[in-house]
Amino acid sequence: MMLPFSPLPTLFALTLAAAPAPQDAGATAQHAQAARRSVVEYYTPQKAPVETLAGTLSQLFHYTRPRQGLSPFLHPFGETLLVEAPADEIEYVMQLVAKCDANFVGEGERVDRIEEEWQHEVKHVSLDSLRSALHFLEKDPTTGGKGMRLSYVPERGLVIAQGSRADVEQAKSVASLIDVPSPQLLLRLYIVQGAEKSSEHLPSDLTRDLGALVPYPGFELLSSAFLPSDAKVRMSLQTDLEGERGRFILQMLPSAYDEKAGKLSLASIEFQLILMPEGEHNIERSFKTSTSLQAGQYTVLGAVGANPVFVVVKLERLGR
Repeated sequence: MMLPFSPLPTLFALTLAAAPAPQDAGATAQHAQAARRSVVEYYTPQKAPVETLAGTLSQLFHYTRPRQGLSPFLHPFGETLLVEAPADEIEYVMQLVAKCDANFVGEGERVDRIEEEWQHEVKHVSLDSLRSALHFLEKDPTTGGKGMRLSYVPERGLVIAQGSRADVEQAKSVASLIDVPSPQLLLRLYIVQGAEKSSEHLPSDLTRDLGALVPYPGFELLSSAFLPSDAKVRMSLQTDLEGERGRFILQMLPSAYDEKAGKLSLASIEFQLILMPEGEHNIERSFKTSTSLQAGQYTVLGAVGANPVFVVVKLERLGR
């Protein structure tokens, strides 16, 4: 059980000695920047001239980055290619560099211009995403230059490519790296409060782990929700729940996902509790923070109120 933050210093004085405190906007931005830190790698081409490889890949990333984030930086350095990219994408980028290099065909090798046809039906990305990635391979009909002819059947999610064997193989390589399944995540959210005994609907391991950290014999489930997430899409996760005790509003902004470690970084977390006592004015309690979630573990995002309401999340990787 990880407890990254609590506004109850006395209650958690022993267990949260190293826990990060709620952050202001500047600290949250620094956390997001750290999660997306850049890494530099070097690649020595085996077939393609380093300038050609850098130019080709720069065009490719120009069309594919709008879907995935910041563009990698590629720069020829003598006979070596310097590659700079976010830490969570550098492995993908280096794979693409190596494949483009391996499939390079020099001008003197282009003796076989027998055209081949290749069809591909997208499975995991949109047809527009693949079309953008293949754009740099397409022949410009206005100039009659080299390249391949690409046509699309939107209702079937189908791309049809016609060109030389080398062009077709390069298109296949691009598709094999673009049209891949994105890791799917599920965040199980529980809003709980200390009680004499635990609710039947709470997981036993949650009550066991939380009960080992805070002095309550049990926990009452106030509300819960499931929040699905695509690991590659940096979209805000939010929910607005109403229960007998009040209204619970949670918003989380993922910044990076480490697939190998199973860790999801959250650049910002905002929770708001609105109590609505009958005949009285609404009472609002809230907290802001940032943290990371480890797959398979419960994380207490925070707690609010004199009789604290705990916000607990468990990250799960789907399809594993």
